[in-house]
Amino acid sequence: MRCLGSICILFLFLLLAVASQAQPHSPEKVSQILVLNSYHRNQVWTEAIINGLQNELRATEFKFNVHVEYMDTKRYNPYTMFPLLEALYLSKYKETRFDLIITSDNNALNFLLPRRQQLFPEVP
Repeated sequence: MRCLGSICILFLFLLLAVASQAQPHSPEKVSQILVLNSYHRNQVWTEAIINGLQNELRATEFKFNVHVEYMDTKRYNPYTMFPLLEALYLSKYKETRFDLIITSDNNALNFLLPRRQQLFPEVP
């Protein structure tokens, strides 16, 4: 759990950095956050991360809409899954503009880095 606390502190630091660069916050503004998980739902590590993020978000004055994707690339070959996930996210999120993307574990980061500009241009 100590690691989870560190993750939450890092997340809040990133959140504050993004918020300080954004336009002034209005009470009506709902920020869109995407969380990409390398693992599957109900995996203990994944659930702990999601619960920690949601608890920290609820403690802020900001309004958020969190989109959570479970890539399941720990049970299935990531390089088989990556093209399928890319097509899915292109279609699913074509009308959504995210304010922040958070990745959980290496596969999610390795998926996002080369595809970031195509899938989610300019999103921190």
